[in-house]
Amino acid sequence: LISFPYALHHYLVESDKFYIYLKDWFPSV
Repeated sequence: LISFPYALHHYLVESDKFYIYLKDWFPSV
């Protein structure tokens, strides 16, 4: 499951809001 949000992190890296969303759920990423 880690590879999924990690992929989204790189795929939607341009989206600041989504980036913060991922950082909220996966601070290690």
